[in-house]
Amino acid sequence: MKLYWNIHAPGEDSGGSMKNPSPDDVMERLDGMERHAGVVGLDDPATSSNLQVRGERQTYLLTLGCEEEDDYDVKTPYCATTAPDMIPVLGDLYDARSLTADFGLVRAIFRLFLAGERNPDGMV
Repeated sequence: MKLYWNIHAPGEDSGGSMKNPSPDDVMERLDGMERHAGVVGLDDPATSSNLQVRGERQTYLLTLGCEEEDDYDVKTPYCATTAPDMIPVLGDLYDARSLTADFGLVRAIFRLFLAGERNPDGMV
């Protein structure tokens, strides 16, 4: 497993990567991203899967990419009751129905991914 991050804090940016991170390493990077803005991701070459969160201003895009039956599928949380609007996150526009303000959900999905779960509930 590989952890990568790029955190944009006022006056200083930090980024890097780490092989075989501990859950504490991952949560530490997520803490930094939650307080500021940036990207944190995990790559699992053994299962050809990737989990990434991009966020700023308490708005987060969580994506889970997995190889399934000779295809690469990307899943996000989806809220059908949210109005279909385009919201900027780190300079790109995303459908508001695929974004979350719930950083607890982000943490929970990262914990599940670290535990080997590749199809968590709530990701479509």
